[in-house]
Amino acid sequence: MWIVVASLVLCTAGAPLAYYAGVKTGVLHGYKLERINVILDPENADRRGFGYHTWQSILTVGKGQLTGTGGRMPEYSQSGLKFLPEPHSDFIFAVTAETTGFVGCVLLLLAYAFMLTRLIMGARRAPDRAGMLVIMAIVGGLAFQIFINVGMALGILPVIGVPLPLMSAGLSSVLATFIAIGFAVSVQLRRFVN
Repeated sequence: MWIVVASLVLCTAGAPLAYYAGVKTGVLHGYKLERINVILDPENADRRGFGYHTWQSILTVGKGQLTGTGGRMPEYSQSGLKFLPEPHSDFIFAVTAETTGFVGCVLLLLAYAFMLTRLIMGARRAPDRAGMLVIMAIVGGLAFQIFINVGMALGILPVIGVPLPLMSAGLSSVLATFIAIGFAVSVQLRRFVN
């Protein structure tokens, strides 16, 4: 565990140094530098160029306020007017924030937390170490996808096209999530087998 913690601390401390060295040496220039600057300062990025996706997502999330629009007047919403690119897949969390607001986003994240907690409880009851590792790998993958997608929608992480589990359109993502949850349930059920 100390190797993992030391690696995380080293990467966290080394990232600003690598950015500074890349800018000073000229390795980071052009579109590479613009993509990083969109992540670091989305408000001052080129809103019609590299920062378009991030800026539109931030606007869509902010438009939801506390309780959201509730689907009223969808023709005047960011996603309804097609300002937000890929609202059905990459930015489904932003659309959820616009229609249900802060309250709906908190409820959605609580539902994800409940699902992940139930999977972790299943890992603790797994009959063997391999089963526990399978379930924890599924939990790690789902948590990673949730973290990246929500971070993309809020503008604190780069837009890389990671779907939100069980919400984003796309048959392969939904099917893979169902299969993973099915594996976890199968491991939990095998504890009753002799």
